[in-house]
Amino acid sequence: MDDDSKANGTEAARDPRWGFCEAYGCPLFGTVGRAGKWLCFCHFEADAGANDVVTRIIRGHFAVYRSVVDVRRGLVSERWPLVRREVQQRLVESGYADLLPDERDASPYRAGRPNTPQWLARLERFLLDAVREGLRELAVQDGTGSGMARRPLASSRECVARMRAILAPLATREPSARWAFDLLDGIAAKPANAPPPEAVRIALEAIRSPAGRAYVVNAADEQRERWRVALEVLGGTLADIMPSRVPGEDDEEPHEVTA
Repeated sequence: MDDDSKANGTEAARDPRWGFCEAYGCPLFGTVGRAGKWLCFCHFEADAGANDVVTRIIRGHFAVYRSVVDVRRGLVSERWPLVRREVQQRLVESGYADLLPDERDASPYRAGRPNTPQWLARLERFLLDAVREGLRELAVQDGTGSGMARRPLASSRECVARMRAILAPLATREPSARWAFDLLDGIAAKPANAPPPEAVRIALEAIRSPAGRAYVVNAADEQRERWRVALEVLGGTLADIMPSRVPGEDDEEPHEVTA
């Protein structure tokens, strides 16, 4: 900052989030760079879609993340002895006495004497493990909603085998003609919306088939009359293909067909 800016009192206020992780609401410093952004060690490992969850887990351990920030900030200040005592007192009062510096943080070159950077690494490892465990539990819950592990996606080979098993019984079953009579119902309701000739041709073949004749025999009188109306719309002589239910007028008995 130049002297003129200081003299005129125009020094820009520093962003209060300067130096912190760029994930929204994260209370930790940004110490790892990725894609032009500085993230904390916890958000760096997580997908961007999990940022809010990671932040919530971190903030759930106030005494620990506050201690991490204070150690990183105070380690290079002249207030370090006081900061160190405040951090230790906070950890004890919050039930984290196991995170106090001890022989686990000792340097291999100075046995028995805790090394502050290694103590800081252990505090950060605690938060990182908590985030990983929290994300793992969330993934399990999202799998089925009942705490069961998420089922793996079926392979293409498994999908094809399952589809063949479903379709196999249909290969030996005579198709139903119901769809053709549904088409006639639609024509009777809206004669102006008759389907294209090719669709009509296929429907008439289904109506003339043994399955179609069996469907007609089991239909109610009002249904048969409605189908006759539709056939007359398609062509006056087509109504003759609708077999009668009057005894003696049918030339042949319909074949029994399973739907």
